[in-house]
Amino acid sequence: MQNEKSYGKNYYALAITLGALAFISGLYFSKNLLNYASAFGFPVIGLFALPFFSLLFIVVVAWKKQSVCSRHLMMAALIFLLGVLPFSKSLFQDIHYNWWDDGNRYSVCAHNMIDNHTLYGGDKLVTGTHRNRYAFQAGYRYFLALEFLIFQHEDRLLQIINIFLWCIIAGTLIRALQNLAINESLFRIILIFLFGASIYATKNILMGLSEWFCVLLLLIYAICTIQKKIILSIVFLALAVFVRQNQIFCALLLFLLSIIQTNKKISGVLIFIAVLLLPLYHNLYFDHSWSFFPDYNSYALYFIPETTGNQAHDFLLMLGNTLMRYLGFDWQRNFMANFFGIIFIPCGVIMAIMMFRYLRGTHKAFFIACILFALASSFVLNWAYFPRFEFINLFFVLTGFILLWQLQLQSVNLKNYFLLLLNRNLKTTNNN
Repeated sequence: MQNEKSYGKNYYALAITLGALAFISGLYFSKNLLNYASAFGFPVIGLFALPFFSLLFIVVVAWKKQSVCSRHLMMAALIFLLGVLPFSKSLFQDIHYNWWDDGNRYSVCAHNMIDNHTLYGGDKLVTGTHRNRYAFQAGYRYFLALEFLIFQHEDRLLQIINIFLWCIIAGTLIRALQNLAINESLFRIILIFLFGASIYATKNILMGLSEWFCVLLLLIYAICTIQKKIILSIVFLALAVFVRQNQIFCALLLFLLSIIQTNKKISGVLIFIAVLLLPLYHNLYFDHSWSFFPDYNSYALYFIPETTGNQAHDFLLMLGNTLMRYLGFDWQRNFMANFFGIIFIPCGVIMAIMMFRYLRGTHKAFFIACILFALASSFVLNWAYFPRFEFINLFFVLTGFILLWQLQLQSVNLKNYFLLLLNRNLKTTNNN
């Protein structure tokens, strides 16, 4: 498909039409945000038009076999900005989160860093614990602190900037994927998945959750990998783990697939480990403890919000619920929560099945391992904010396919490669 690029169409008419629709949509919904201080709620519905129309333009361009270029990304950015204009009166209005939400945790910790000029995570400010180590996922608060440092306020504009970052990176990924000679049907399924998942990513951003940022770093990692910037890509992969440490096993597999693509293997390993251990540095310095994973306030391991006291029963119940969610809905959630799952999860599952079909030999085995490692991250605490776990897991699956497909195009035999590596290590050990 990607070899059939045509360069004659500029899609100006489409861009103008979508830009006008984004502007009109903003005019209709902007009044809902006036004097509305909550970060998320029904009045913010108009902000979903921003990624909808801007990414729709990129998807249509790619769907029509047009090579996505910088001009198209600029047009998408202008569509986005046209949609923002009607919200100008609400841009600098401060926002706040519900005290029980994850968004409030990250916000409180980030503000504490700026106010007190510290890198201390600030977990005990929101958990009540007497310990200074991380009690919940660490990385996102530092990104927020950086944004607070730059923009000075936590307002509606900050949310819109984050949505814009997502759209630009998603569009850039689509552009990069066009260089991988992916089967046309699969490529279009990926486009639909990215479009639907971007609508949910907007909700994730507005709620102040961290998953969107982890996936953003993952997408940058994938883009850098496609562009053969392996060492740089490894940095973004390790930072993604810093944001969501429960994805460490899948990330380690991706790292293994990355490191074989560079001759600077020692440098890559050292850089990855150095960034990966950021939580350990923090906990050693501020808490004098050798803790890497967040302890979630030392809660006992549990799989569902209201444990039955039988861990085996809870695990099986969680497993059944988790598999059901990959149909796109959670029977315990309301319509709106399920809507955001239906718009991308079923397509993501179809995408994964098709990806498996197009991989060969050992690459299929690695892809299955990637899926299992991604799913493993959902085994604990997977009951709040559906479909955030499915969202991040499917993107790890997509990223795993991108690496494996790239290696397959390069005719890399993974089985022979790792057998050769193992034999070399055995010989070195025997010689010593």
